[in-house]
Amino acid sequence: MLLLAAAIGGGIGVLRADDSGDDVAVTLRPVDGGPSGRAQLRQGDGSIRIELDVEGLDSPSGRETYELWLVHDDGRVSAGTFRPTPDGKVRVDLTAAGEVGRYARIGVTIEPDDSDPSRNGAPVLEGSIPS
Repeated sequence: MLLLAAAIGGGIGVLRADDSGDDVAVTLRPVDGGPSGRAQLRQGDGSIRIELDVEGLDSPSGRETYELWLVHDDGRVSAGTFRPTPDGKVRVDLTAAGEVGRYARIGVTIEPDDSDPSRNGAPVLEGSIPS
């Protein structure tokens, strides 16, 4: 197993990739204090399965929701929305189209309107995906 260290938002994150490159773990660091977590990316046939595990998220209010984004040089793709349990935990499986190698970063935002598909919210977590 290959082990890499990367500077993420002023901190050090540990990234692991198996030798096949099909399975990547990303440490998610807080953007502005707060929770941290991890995302396991697994490559499938034309899609990426993302297992997200975070603790300490604030409960969204009203129509707010959290959204996971895969980011590349030309933009971003949403991998889905989620809400934490009352104790702030998230353990969800999400899916996005594409290939893991196309994306450089992963992030979570808190979106103000759960019915608006645009990215309008503040970043909460971020991590780098090894190439």
